[in-house]
Amino acid sequence: MALRSSESAYAGKAADILEDIFASDADIHYFEIDLYGPTVDEYGEEGFSRALTVGMYEETANQINWGNYDSDNLSRHADTYNLNFALF
Repeated sequence: MALRSSESAYAGKAADILEDIFASDADIHYFEIDLYGPTVDEYGEEGFSRALTVGMYEETANQINWGNYDSDNLSRHADTYNLNFALF
């Protein structure tokens, strides 16, 4: 499934963060991140809203070859993947 370009950008950023977190020496068994993006509400007011939440267990992260990973697959491999469809 092809991702929309903005979703792909958020997934790419999330994958980069997950790779760095799980490559560190920290004793992390599960990591979840919320990514926020700019929004404009119905009154024209600008703000930021959650665009994507991604969570992954250490066991899942260890199965991924991060150096050759296509982050467009993150929605299938993440243990948690919640996209705010209202923003896309």
